[in-house]
Amino acid sequence: MISRFRFGTALAVLSLSLCGFRALAQAVPDAPATTTPAAAAKPPFISFATSLRHKVVVAAYAGRPFRLSARLRADTASEGASIKLLASCFTARMQFSSVAVQDTAVTSPMWRTITLRGQLGRRDSLLMIFGQVLMNGTFGIDDVVLEVETKSHHWQAVPLSNGDFEQPLPTNAPADAAPPGWEPLNPVVGFRGRLVHESSGNTYYEVRGTEVTHYGHNRRAGHFQTVNGVRLYYETYGQGEPLLLLHGNGETIGSFTQQIGALAERYRVIAVDTRGHGQSKEDGRRLTYDLFADDMVALLDSLLLPAAHVVGWSDG
Repeated sequence: MISRFRFGTALAVLSLSLCGFRALAQAVPDAPATTTPAAAAKPPFISFATSLRHKVVVAAYAGRPFRLSARLRADTASEGASIKLLASCFTARMQFSSVAVQDTAVTSPMWRTITLRGQLGRRDSLLMIFGQVLMNGTFGIDDVVLEVETKSHHWQAVPLSNGDFEQPLPTNAPADAAPPGWEPLNPVVGFRGRLVHESSGNTYYEVRGTEVTHYGHNRRAGHFQTVNGVRLYYETYGQGEPLLLLHGNGETIGSFTQQIGALAERYRVIAVDTRGHGQSKEDGRRLTYDLFADDMVALLDSLLLPAAHVVGWSDG
């Protein structure tokens, strides 16, 4: 449950476990259960990003330099929207080895060919190719090519399954299914993909992001308030009784990405980057629970809120 606390000179904090609070947020508003836990559907995953993934066995090329290229485009519809290419290397035991990341994400609606380079470790067995999409807009990826350098310093193509996206979907697959040979890292709320067939005969994969929110970096919901000698950042969502969200040590508002939307259906959510975290500043004073509590009392006073529900985890 969420308890209501009244504020005076100190702040009473209710801490809930991460798992317990996730279950609470998903249950808002209250409703009788219609399925057993074993049969319950997996809750939707919420994020400001999604990825398309391709796994390539590279044990035969271990120790060699590689280069990965693809054509990318991004018709962006919100700040921070982009698409980029990544490649992660793993050993046979799935131990992470290294990652190669595109230096600058693509934000142009014109197709651009991107190439990144990396080095396979001597024990590397698997390379994962990622096309990563951030935020809102229409994004495209096509003609993914992986090559390794030979001892004679020539580039040798590594076979990819459907790197050009020309292979059609199975007849019984939904239109937004991942292309053959590829898989989504996580199905994410607000993102949908499809194969696009151009009049030229070319096929590429398109991802659309709509109504995607980057919690902790949302200008439409974000506010700064100077209280207790520092500038604190917070975001507000929804209407109703105020509910203060307090993240843990080293975290930010983004830690509540899975919960804010559900809670905002019932409460006026006030999610805060605590002093020295996220976009909030600090003034060199030692961080203590008493200092955090004083900050929250001052913030709520500045918002003319005499009382609020409080939910936090870890240091929150």
